[in-house]
Parts: sequence; structure tokens; C-alpha cells
Amino acid sequence: MDTRLRGYDILLGNALGHRLYGNSSGSGRPSPNMNQKRIFPVIALLLTNSLAATLVLPILPLVAVSQFGASVFQALLLETCYYGAKLVAAPILGRSSDRRGRRPILLLSQTGTVIAFTLFVVAHPAGRTLPPILGLNSGLLILYAARLLDGVTAGSSTAAKAYVADVVPENGRSQVLGWMSATLGIGFIFGPITGGLLSAQFGLLAPFVAAGTLTFAALVGSTLILQESLQPRTAAHKQATTTAKLSLPHIFQQTIFVRITAMGFLATLCFSAISAIFVLYINAIFFTDAADLSAASRFAGLAFTLIGITLAVTQIFLIKPLVKKYGETAVVQFSQISMVATFAAIPFVTNRTLFLLLAIPFVFVYGLLEPNLQAIVSRTDDNIRGQLFGLYQSTLSGADLLGPVWVALAFESISPQSVWWLSAVLMFLGFAISLTFRGRSRLSPSR
Repeated sequence: MDTRLRGYDILLGNALGHRLYGNSSGSGRPSPNMNQKRIFPVIALLLTNSLAATLVLPILPLVAVSQFGASVFQALLLETCYYGAKLVAAPILGRSSDRRGRRPILLLSQTGTVIAFTLFVVAHPAGRTLPPILGLNSGLLILYAARLLDGVTAGSSTAAKAYVADVVPENGRSQVLGWMSATLGIGFIFGPITGGLLSAQFGLLAPFVAAGTLTFAALVGSTLILQESLQPRTAAHKQATTTAKLSLPHIFQQTIFVRITAMGFLATLCFSAISAIFVLYINAIFFTDAADLSAASRFAGLAFTLIGITLAVTQIFLIKPLVKKYGETAVVQFSQISMVATFAAIPFVTNRTLFLLLAIPFVFVYGLLEPNLQAIVSRTDDNIRGQLFGLYQSTLSGADLLGPVWVALAFESISPQSVWWLSAVLMFLGFAISLTFRGRSRLSPSR
């Protein structure tokens, strides 16, 4: 599920212009000049999904705890279900996108997202009317099923990144991948606030209904306007794509890719943990005396909006000039060491305003990190690009799966503050790996 269209499409169109895109070469390989109309539907799809997700996912742990009687650990396992399924499915979907095209995988993924949001809606009445199963609320079990389904069909991010790499030349990928990542930030600008307003006006079910409607509209729009990024190929090229499969020994021989993937894994292990515990941390530290969860929810909505603005501004406007001036490696290293410092400082903060202010540098440097790692991963032949992104995404999904688990254990067994210190240690390991990274690398199929 991995936020608003007007204005953003004008911004995107003007920013890209015709200096990146023109016409397809028709050779089976994407031309460095391709019309921006080919890339906009993919970003619009991710943007709509991000808005839908941020309507409900930030409050999902609180809903699971307050409405369905889940423990903190059970609530955070919702994310583990999603990323566990994605861990298995992402490489398969990535390879399928190389063989069958990006468009079918994107539409399949979107269909799974629509069904998952429909199950979110069904979970509310089911939790009140159906008896518990194996000691768990029936509504909670439906939430688990929804997250599993969404994870199994979560090919949108993998196929979308491969789509971008198909149609955007290497020197423009950091910027466009940053714009794609910025859809999450834009979602956090509008999603939590809109979800809060809908809940206040129409009840807790309303954000889930709105999210399901948005994702269905995105599916219809994508079916109508999304074009395939892989052009018709010769029989020999089709055979090469079919037989090109990266073996595990071949992957480990590519030491630069392994190190980039390790850095992405450690960063995601931290970010997924912080994202999962964020609302519960706010409630535990800043609202211990509050009579209900509404005060923490409102503050979290404000924090998510600030996070979204920072992420969107960083990834839309700042990535390109920073990469142009300092290079991808330096930007990655700056991001990592800055996150270490921020993680180490936050546990000492007890003032809400200061906590919000510290969120700005944290999100700023994370917003620089991931698109640059993805841009390096994209430097490969188009007939294995989906596989490569699938493998990279699957590794990150493993981190997303483990993040909620370790952070829940640390939160309950050690202290809420411990999650930040442990994240600082993990991020420092990533920074140490980055010090060994130099140059550019391209993978090729095993022979």
C-alpha cells in the first residue's frame, strides 16, 4: 500500500519536462528520452495508495488494541504479517514483471490492495458480532488476513521501481525514485488529518471506507490509462529474459550490491521499528495521564503531517541538487550518520514540541537515503531489473517484518526509550558498511 493529485501532477510535469523523456526507441530497451505521460500514471497510483494507507494504517495499532482487545505485540504483528507475505512474494512478482511486463503486476497488486481494504471494513462489524476464534477477536483475525493478502500481492513498489528504471535514464533515477518515495510523505500530510476528521464526523469506520474507495478508483484508473514500460521484444530477447535468472552465488559475488542491500536492510530495520511503535511511544511518553487515546491520536496526526511535509519537500526538491553536488555515496553516508545522532538524542526528550522538531532532521535524512540506494540498485540490464528490485525489496521486507517484532520486545521488556538507542546502533553499522563503498556497479545475468 505502499498523497494529492492536483498541483502535484503540475509540479511533476514541470519538473520532469522533456529533458528526461521523449519517445520510445522500440528496441526492447527503454529510450533515455520518453514522454512523461508514461511515468505519471505509476506515480499517481502510488500517490493514491499512499493517501489511502495513511488514512488508516497510522491508527491501526490503536484500533486493534482499543476495538479488538489486542496486546501491543499482537497489534504490531499486523505489520509483520504484511511484510512476511511480501518477503516471499516480492522476488516472484519481480521476476514475473520481467517476463510478463510491469503493467499486469501493478494491476494484480492493486486488486489485492482493494480486497484488503474491503476486509478492513468488514472487520469492524465482524469483531462485534462473531464469536472469538482460538481466543482472538474475529475482527482482529480478519485484519491479519487483510494484511497477509495485501503482502502477497504487494508488487506495486517493486514493479513501479522497475518501471521507472525502464523509462528513466540513470542520471535521472535518484530524482524520480525520490518523487515516488515522496508519495508516502504527501500521504502523511493529508491522510492522518483526513482520517481524523472522517472519524470525528462519521465514526471510526469512515476512514476505512474512504481508503477502500480510493484504492478501487486507483485500480479503475490504472486499468484504463497505464501503459506497459517494456516494449515488444525480439524472440531472442524474450528468450534471454526468460532464462536470465540470478543465482545466489552470482548475487554474493556482486559485493557492491550486497553492501547496498545490507545498508538498506539496516535502515529499514530501524525505520520500520520506529514507524510501528511511533503512536504507542507518543502515548507512553507524552500522554501517560490522558483519559483516553484521542489526545495521543491528535498529536500523532500532527507529527505525521510534519513528517509528510518534510519527506515530500526533501524528496521532490532536494535530492537532485544534493546528489549533483556531492554524489550518491556522500549523501548516503551523511544520511546515516545524521540518523545515528538523532536516534541517540530523542530518548532524552520529554518536551512534545522538541520531539516534533527532532522529527524534522530524522525524516529529512531518511528521505535522502532510500532513493539513492534504489538508484544504485537500478543500474542493471532491463531483463533482470525486476528480479533485482524484487530481491532488494524482499530483503527490505525482511527488515520490515523483523522491525515490529524487535521493537515490541524492546518497548515492553526494556523501556520505550531503548528502541531509539538500539536503532542508533543498527544505523551506525550501516554507516560503517557505507565507508567501504566506492564506485558504480552493474549486475548481469548468470551464465
